[in-house]
Parts: sequence; C-alpha cells; structure tokens
Amino acid sequence: MFSRAFIAVAALALLAACGQSSAPAVSTNPNVKIDPALEDVILGDPNAPVKIVEYGSLACPHCRDFWMQQMPKLKPMYIDTGKANYTFRDLTLGGAAALSDASAAVARCAGKDKYWAAVQAFFDKQYDIAAASATPGGAGPIMAEIGAGVGLSREQVLACIDSPAIAAYIVKQRNEKSADVTGLPTIIVNGEVVKAADPTKELQGEDVAKVIDAKLGAAPAAKPPG
Repeated sequence: MFSRAFIAVAALALLAACGQSSAPAVSTNPNVKIDPALEDVILGDPNAPVKIVEYGSLACPHCRDFWMQQMPKLKPMYIDTGKANYTFRDLTLGGAAALSDASAAVARCAGKDKYWAAVQAFFDKQYDIAAASATPGGAGPIMAEIGAGVGLSREQVLACIDSPAIAAYIVKQRNEKSADVTGLPTIIVNGEVVKAADPTKELQGEDVAKVIDAKLGAAPAAKPPG
C-alpha cells in the first residue's frame, strides 16, 4: 500500500530532482514502462476559436465542484459544438500538495486517450482519497484502483508518482502561470481570467459562459479540424 509518508516523500524528492540540469528520467524503475502525457491534453476541437484553461488540482474541493456541477453545463453548449476547447493545468496552492501531485501524476500516466477518464475518476473519488490519506493505510489502494481503471498496473502507478519527468512538468506548469492565477480553480478564457459575478459564491457556469459568448462575438470562425 502507498502510505501517506511515501507519497509525501516521493513528491518532495521529485521536486528536488527537477532542479537538475539534465532532462529528468520518465521512470526511475527501468523495468516499469510508463508513457505520460507531458503536454496540454485538449478536450474538444483544438482549432476552436475559444480556449478555456483551468488551473486547478485534482485534490481541490472547489475544482471538483466546478468539474461536477459547472462543466456539464458548459461542455454541451461550447465544447461539444466546437465553439471552445478546454485544458486542465495542474496547480497546487496551499495544502494537499502531495495528494495533488500524486493524483496529477497518475492522470498524466493514463495518456491522452484516457486522461479525461482519469480526471473524472479522481474527482469522483476525491473525498475518499482525502479521508483515506488520514488513515494508517493511506490513499494508495484508491489510487491503484483508479490507475487500474485506465489501464495502469500497481507498479506503473508507483512509477508515475515517482517520475521525475512528471514532477518536472507539473512544476513547469506552476512556473509558467500568470500572476492573475491566485486561487483554485482559476478559469481563463482567451487570456481573460473569469471572475464570479457574486464574489460570495463559487464561480458559476454562467460566469464562464458570459465571457465565452463575448469572445465568440469577436473571434473568427473556427477552422475545420485537421
């Protein structure tokens, strides 16, 4: 089982490894092959005129709320129709850094084809993972279960969490974020940070839709895919 201590130590070791000048190894275990998606994984038409970027964490409750409650409104209206696409970039602000990084690593290891299935699974199991991480057994068994659901063995899940290349990529995303990204989730639509109309409430799909519609009014027609 993956203990809380193992995940925390692994995450810290990986971040330290990112400071090395040479390209970090994908896997520290030559007997375990992994092929992580170390680039933006785009949901929807890559040529869509509107680009939605979320900076979030798979361990963030507010990010879970946005994914579970607001994305079902936005996806059929904009993403499925080719008007917009969506990218999730891993970011940790505050606590739960080790769980956030471990979850992101496993999702990245699912590869492009199964990345979004892994994202859904981590948000589905977020409360269970958080609760398990506070027990002696840790969250490892749940992460292994999610990994199995996207075709990863237990050994591959461990290799993903222990991957210097994935850790370096996550750090790169953090370092490249703009100064406007100050909380989770932060939604950016064609470069504009979306603000909640009611600052006392979480960001709503309607807030995002309003900005998308404004961008569509000024955007050129989408190019055909391919």
